[in-house]
Amino acid sequence: MGMPELSAPAATALKMRVEGMDCSACAFKIENALKRLGGVSDVSVNYGIETLTLRIDQDRISLGAVEQQIRALGYAPHVLDGRAPVAAKSGEDPSQRATGSWWRTPKGKRVVAKHCDERRRRDRRGRGSRGRRFPVCGR
Repeated sequence: MGMPELSAPAATALKMRVEGMDCSACAFKIENALKRLGGVSDVSVNYGIETLTLRIDQDRISLGAVEQQIRALGYAPHVLDGRAPVAAKSGEDPSQRATGSWWRTPKGKRVVAKHCDERRRRDRRGRGSRGRRFPVCGR
């Protein structure tokens, strides 16, 4: 009467391209967020070549949930191993995603909006831009 053998859950190895990382801190943020998800293991993000490798237990978490977590952080994931990526949001047209200029990406829009809000606060306190213009803010 030996102990029954427990089979390890089948984990699928994935490789993804992650667009929108500006520095190694971005890679660290993605890595930590994914490590907190149940069913995700062996997470490794490389900022230099914009790749992410990980293993997911598809019984515990879906690929769509992993992609959604990455998008929630402001990055654009693309599966590289031949699987079709899940649409970001229902009804979203992938061809309508921002391409080209960084300030047109979701993360870029948040950065610009934050900058413009800070600038408006300074202007109200009398510490304006001293004649400098920032065209993205509309001034």
